[in-house]
Amino acid sequence: MSEENKEVEQTEVAATETAAAMPADVYIDKSVYEQINKRKKGKKIVAIISISVGGVIFLCYLILSIWFSFHFNKNTYIDGQNVSYHTVRSVKNTIDTYMREYTLTVNGREHASFVICPEDIDMTIQAVSNEKSIKKKQNGFLWFLYLNDNRKDYKTSYEVTYDKEKLYQFLKDQDCMQEKNMEKPKDAYVAVEKSEAVIIPETEGSYLDTDKVQKVIETALEQVKATTDLDKEACYENAEITADSKEIADRKKALETYLAVQINYSIDRVSWTLDASTFGDWLYYDAGKWKFKKKSVQAYVEQLAEIYDTVGTTRTFQTYTGRYVEETGSRYGWKIDVEAETKGLRETLASGRSQERIPEFSQTGAAYTKSDDIGYSYVEVDLTNQHVYLIVSGKLVTDSPCVTGCVKNGHGTPDGLYSVTYKESPSVLRGEDYETKVNFWMPFNRGIGLHDATWRSEFGGDIYYSSGSHGCVNLPYKKAAVIYENIYAGMPVICYY
Repeated sequence: MSEENKEVEQTEVAATETAAAMPADVYIDKSVYEQINKRKKGKKIVAIISISVGGVIFLCYLILSIWFSFHFNKNTYIDGQNVSYHTVRSVKNTIDTYMREYTLTVNGREHASFVICPEDIDMTIQAVSNEKSIKKKQNGFLWFLYLNDNRKDYKTSYEVTYDKEKLYQFLKDQDCMQEKNMEKPKDAYVAVEKSEAVIIPETEGSYLDTDKVQKVIETALEQVKATTDLDKEACYENAEITADSKEIADRKKALETYLAVQINYSIDRVSWTLDASTFGDWLYYDAGKWKFKKKSVQAYVEQLAEIYDTVGTTRTFQTYTGRYVEETGSRYGWKIDVEAETKGLRETLASGRSQERIPEFSQTGAAYTKSDDIGYSYVEVDLTNQHVYLIVSGKLVTDSPCVTGCVKNGHGTPDGLYSVTYKESPSVLRGEDYETKVNFWMPFNRGIGLHDATWRSEFGGDIYYSSGSHGCVNLPYKKAAVIYENIYAGMPVICYY
């Protein structure tokens, strides 16, 4: 009999004895004893259930432990592949298949890729660290420790052999490995487009470091990798200067300074502007500086000379009497000194500052307007009518009959456009057969000039034809004095018939 039953029996006997000893009219509550019995029975049931549940849990744990002894735990990766819950045998089959069907795919730039097969290089593969050795690192009875999200990575190690000479020859035969098919990378640079500084990005090219390629591929083969990327492995030559470099940013900033330059040219009353829309193409970068191409600057100056030079051009001139004549000034007018202006303009541009500029001239005229280069102050010599007019600021100051070169003796005064060389008072005129003193000497065409001729009593008419000068323009003393007083070096002299 159990201890609990004995206790119950003893309790009941004691109660009976107590009841017998009491008087017959005493009441006893038996429900107290019934509640005690119920609690004891409940404890028995709880104990039985607990033992049963514990047994089931232990049995499940045991079953899972046995199952995980033949399967990989959660979050297990081999060679980058998820093998969680896979059997050791299935993983073995996968590794065996991988080794049996192994090839190495080599990827490069511009679709330059090729595949190396084991037979190409006499390659053999033997797994050293395989699925069994990896599984041994995992305790199946501790499977519950792997239920977190921490990834466990393992690598299969292999023993690899291959013919390096055959690999070298195989690589040598690939199109992308031949230098004739490779393109060198190009550095980023700054250029001018539509008068603005723009950055032209670097180009990658396809030039391979063949020695490095071989090392990368050898490593991939020894690790039995399925693919390798020559670009990611830095096998290509790269540009030294990239678009996002400080050097390019500084270069662009310096160029923008030059492109902002404006050269405001002027010749008397004619002006124009030289800006980046014209000189943008002249700029080039060399030895850390922006420079202007000398040939381009010179070509521009030569173009200016073609447009603005007036020496040798024919002008239409309206005389004081109102008629129009055409005269060519082979010695008068404006002529740009191309060499000097090329040098000066390059220096001006190189300063990087906007400036006002007048071209360098080897010869200048009296004025420069859109219509002519004579202006409003000049001397007219009408060779047909033998008359001289002095115009200053558009107004007639004086006019006079004259005597010009003797036509009969071949000394006729040549027509054309000239300018006063200088003036001198008094002066001595000398020739092969003469020496003459004059009071006012105003040469304009080498030895030909305006001067007084006190030895003459008459001027004008047709005297010049048979009794003219050696080519000079003879004037009465008083008229010569007025002209001398108002004339200046550089004043145009127009001789016409």
